[in-house]
Order: sequence, then C-alpha cells, then structure tokens
Amino acid sequence: MEVTRRNFVKAAFGASAAIASGAALASCTSGTPAQTKETEAAASTGVWDPIVANTIDEKDCKSSYDCDICVVGAGCAGAAAAMYAALSGASVVIMQDDSEIICTASSGSHAGVWNCKAGTDLGINWNIPADLQDFADQATGNFNFKLVSKVISKSGDVIDWINDQLNVPDEDLFVNVVDGNHAGYTWIGEDGLWGVVKGMGQIAIDKGATLLSGTRAVQLVGDKNEVSGIIGENSDGYVKVNVSKGVILCTGDVADNEDILNEYLPIANDLNTERPNRVGQGDGTKMGLQIGAQLESGPTNVQIHLVAAAQDVTDGNASTASYAGVPWLNVNVNGERYMNENISYVNLGMSVALQPEHKTYQIFDSRWEEHVLDYPKAFFPTGEYGPIDDAVKAGVNTWSADTIEELAAKAGLPKDALTKTVDRYNELVEKGIDEDYGVDPELLKWNAIKEPPFYAVAYWPNVYTIGVGLVCNEDNQVINTDDEPIKGLYAAGNAGGSFFGYYYPVSGFSAAGVSHALVGGPLAAAAALGKTLDDKLPTV
Repeated sequence: MEVTRRNFVKAAFGASAAIASGAALASCTSGTPAQTKETEAAASTGVWDPIVANTIDEKDCKSSYDCDICVVGAGCAGAAAAMYAALSGASVVIMQDDSEIICTASSGSHAGVWNCKAGTDLGINWNIPADLQDFADQATGNFNFKLVSKVISKSGDVIDWINDQLNVPDEDLFVNVVDGNHAGYTWIGEDGLWGVVKGMGQIAIDKGATLLSGTRAVQLVGDKNEVSGIIGENSDGYVKVNVSKGVILCTGDVADNEDILNEYLPIANDLNTERPNRVGQGDGTKMGLQIGAQLESGPTNVQIHLVAAAQDVTDGNASTASYAGVPWLNVNVNGERYMNENISYVNLGMSVALQPEHKTYQIFDSRWEEHVLDYPKAFFPTGEYGPIDDAVKAGVNTWSADTIEELAAKAGLPKDALTKTVDRYNELVEKGIDEDYGVDPELLKWNAIKEPPFYAVAYWPNVYTIGVGLVCNEDNQVINTDDEPIKGLYAAGNAGGSFFGYYYPVSGFSAAGVSHALVGGPLAAAAALGKTLDDKLPTV
C-alpha cells in the first residue's frame, strides 16, 4: 500500500470485460421539497412524460413473479443491493434493461472509503464529524445529513464486506490516502470496478436471485403511500413483479436525457461526454414522480470536469488532464483571459462551458514543476504522471514553443491576442496583485510566463453525472409529496436524491459517488428487510 498526496491510480479494464452498458453508478443529491409549480411546469413541457403513455392494465402482463425484493438496475448500487438481499435469505428479482449485470463507471474506478482498517494502517486519523461539517459546507444545504452520515460512516464496513464476499486478492486492490482524510480503494484486477459489480450480481444469482435481463422497468404498482410491485417490458411484452418488502430503484441519473437537461441544465446537452452508453434517462425518477414521489430540486451532483480530448496516453505515460486544476493562466479560443483560475475544481468545468466553443487553454512556462503540487485548490496534483513534454510528444492537445507567437500558431490561437494577454498577465505578476481577476498574490507570484519553452494545454468540459433524483430519508426510502415515506419504495445510487448538493464535492470527498452507490444499495436493502447496517452483514 502506498501513501501519497491525493494520488490516483486508474484501474485496468481488461478487453475480456463483457459488461458494456447498464444502469448508472454514482450517487445523487439531496433536495428540498418539490414545489407544485415545478411539477406542473415539468408536466407541461413533457419533460416528465411517463415512460409508457398510458397506465398499464396489470391484466396485460404476460408473466408475473413474486419476491421479497425487486432491484431495478444492476450497476454499483443495484448489484450491491441484490447481493445483500440474497445473502440475507430474501427472494430477489433483478430487473435489468441490459442483457447482463453491468456497470457504467464512466467517472471513476475507485471508491472513497472512511473508517476502514486499511486507512488506519496508512496513518489516517479519522475525524468523521469534521468531514461531515466539510460536506455540509459544500452541499449548499441540499442534503440529508443522516443519510450522508450513514454512508460515510459505514463505507469501510460495507466495502470491505464486498471485497471479502468476492475474495478480492490483495494484489488486485490498491489502497491509498486521498485528500488526507479518507482512503481510495482502486480495483486493479482484470475488469476493475466492472468486475466487482458483475461479481456481486453473480453472487446474488448463485443465491437464488432471478435476473430479468433485457427488461426495462416502466411503471410502479402502487401510489404515493405504498408500492407493491413494478411492471417491466421486454420483447415478450409486459411482466409484473410483486414484492412483499420493497422495490429498490437503482436506475441511474438523467445526464443522457436531453429533454430533462433542457429543463434543468441546458448547456450540458452541448458538452462532450465519455459515458460508455446513454442509459441515464431518469427512468426511476419518472416512475417515482408518476405515483407521487417527491422530486429533489435539481440539478444536483453535477459532475462536469475538464479533460483533454486524448487525455490517457499509455505511450510515454502522458496525461494532461491531471493538470487542469492548477491555476495557471487560462485563455479562451480568442486568446483572452476570462476568469480567476484559482477557483474550486468543481467550478472549473462550468466556467469553461460558458466560453466560446466550450474550450480553454492553460498557458505556462518551463518552470511549471517548481510549484505544481503547492496550489491548495488544485484537485489533481501531478506527481504520479509523466512530464508535460511527454504529452507534447504524444500530441495530447499540448504544445510547446520557444516564443509566445510560435506557441499561438501551434495551438491555433490568435497571435496578437495571446501575446497581449500574456504581457498583461506578466505585468500583474510583477505588480504582485491581480487587478483583473483577483488571484491570490501568493500563488500568482509563481506563474510568470517568461522562461521558454512555453506551453499550452487545451481542455474541454466533459459531462460525467447529472442528477435529479427522488427525495429519500436516511435509509434511502423514497419520500412522497406529503413528506411521508412511501412504504415499499427505495432508491439508491443516482436514482436516489438527498445526498449531494448542486456540485459533486471533489475536494475532500473524491470517489464518494461510487461509495454512495456501493453502500446505498445495501442500506436500502437492509431497511426493506427490517435490518440496519449496524447488524452483522450477511456472508456467502
């Protein structure tokens, strides 16, 4: 195990992974009670049109199943929920739109973990109350404190339990200190996190769970007081699943639904995405809203982060995206500076999204390594990656030149405008005060652009997750519009709300989204079965 300052290791995903698509994995956010006018506005625009146009008559269902728990969606949250329920002796049906158990881990391969022995061994002094205070400061008031506290406090127990059930060997798990306050668990086996999700689903099936693959959930059975089942649709027609304990919605976020984004965050429809499929359609949110579940005030858990178009280059180990949060001079496609670069990493993506062509260029000189790890708000310190020159050689949207004029030509920036901007920036550095955008003088003094070679790195904002979930209580039980829990209905992962604020809090809570899903699924399953995560976790 290695201890580094905010070190990140990418899991290796083997070519043999037969898990190409599925329900989104991370977590959604908290919210305030939805207003009637919001619901009416959504309905009037068709944003929240039901998945099926008319209420399905249960007599039209071609087949039916009876079970204790129906888990809808088999990504991180769903597979973990199904495994917990099946190992607890419950009868389980997994309703899965895809053909198999899968994971859409587009935004990460590791989980943020608190209260774990591995973290203690690495020297972490756990201070959960302080971390929860930090979380509250970043969540803009939109979260359920008790829910967040449960997930963070139990993340070590639950994720260690997952590894134990899967018999993950030590050599397939990399554990390191992240942000100084929690551990990062990175699965580096052949299939990475995808393999973990598939393994959990397989354990559930081995313990008797029924997998309804190729079946899209389309309508809940019940009302805002109680849910008794769910109807899905496959190539044979409608299928009904009756539940005695509960339905757990693990259907992902809304980041791939253009209509919902047009209502809540329209600029996201114009941005790049590296999501491996387009499953974030808000199906769980739609079904819940249709029966009177409460919708959180969205959007939430917005993850729009900067990437370079070819950010991961194995030849030369060049990866420029790790430098995106360093507050060097940034210019837009017109060669003009446009912001205070020393802002929180979570705000950078949106700042760039508002620029022409949704694009930014960092400009800096040959002394970049002297202080690259000293900027307190830089989210991705770069000590583990190759030097900038490797990225230049690999052609990763990175250029170098001995003059600013030549650099402008290589990067496709207007020469006169870039030269004027750099001259003004150097003038501000010499003055010791950023009269234009207010960057901290203690950081600005490191950023003069005077010693060749000079560098330019291009970045674009990339959509990873956008949530508009269902309001949940501390057990991930869905709340209705009367502020009462709906008996038999739960939501985990991005389908469930009440966790994050508007932005995903990368600073201090890296990979908490994956943990929210991996812990939130079992949390919901336990509650549905009348248990808690304080009870002894079930084993194979």
